[in-house]
Amino acid sequence: MSFYKEHGELVFGTRLRRISERFLADVSRVYKTLNIPFETSWFPIFFLLNQKGVLSVSEMAADLEITHSGVSQMVATLEAKNLVSFLSDRNDRRRRLIAFTQQGQELMETLKPIWKTIRRETEKLLAERENSSYLTVALQELEESMENKSIYERVMSALRGYQVGQVDIIPFDPSLKYEYRDLIVHWLIESGEAEIGDEDLINHPDKITEAGKAVIFLARVERVYAGVIAAEIDIQGESKIAFFIVDEKWRGRQIGRRLLSQLAEQLHARRVRKVSVMFDRRFTHAVKLFKDVGFTLQSVVPRENVTGNKNITLLMERYLE
Repeated sequence: MSFYKEHGELVFGTRLRRISERFLADVSRVYKTLNIPFETSWFPIFFLLNQKGVLSVSEMAADLEITHSGVSQMVATLEAKNLVSFLSDRNDRRRRLIAFTQQGQELMETLKPIWKTIRRETEKLLAERENSSYLTVALQELEESMENKSIYERVMSALRGYQVGQVDIIPFDPSLKYEYRDLIVHWLIESGEAEIGDEDLINHPDKITEAGKAVIFLARVERVYAGVIAAEIDIQGESKIAFFIVDEKWRGRQIGRRLLSQLAEQLHARRVRKVSVMFDRRFTHAVKLFKDVGFTLQSVVPRENVTGNKNITLLMERYLE
């Protein structure tokens, strides 16, 4: 027991499973000692049929909060043992209902006093110690909390927050020209984009940034360059995002949000009043992110690509003042 006490929440799931397996093993021993041909895994089906008489597979799945196929497998096992059978619904012949056979009903009657005893002794067990009686209430609260946000979501969110701290957002420097270009070229190939846009911004970013006509930031995770954002600035004090790229291997770590935040801060410092961006509608993940940081959809523009097919392009804008 010292191992479980020492490591606490880290072995929480293992400890719950250990208690559950021990409890079910003890109950199974009761059935075997009393020569009752019943498996603990059959309990949910028997319990529901005893309560409601007849049920469809869909109704059972909804009550037990498991999949349709999961219920079907359990019912198939019980049907093979002649404990349940399928009936036709008088109102809908396509709908099959599950009910006890006579053998199943007789087994159910044998189980009733056993279940009452199991419940009574479990209640006594929970009342033996000061805090044990709160276990069922605590489990109910735990299930509700996990329904709202699973442990997977909680852990991944925490890990992403940690990993975000490892990301550096770096202003463009001529020494980064090749890393910058590699990110853009890789994205053009992977996304199948036919329109390259401003070739000077790809081939001569150093000249354009030095002239004050563009702002570029790169995201670096340790020694790997994982993302880039490049925005052109015109003489009217408006900006257009030309490239916004996060390598797919690094998505889900808030890198794009940090690139956007750094860009907005820099553009505001340069008195840029409006920034716009155009997206192919395929990039729904990017559209959602831009909405989250204050961009609004202005128009939907159908454009013909080089193959003659129509692409739907979304224009989004955000005012910085």
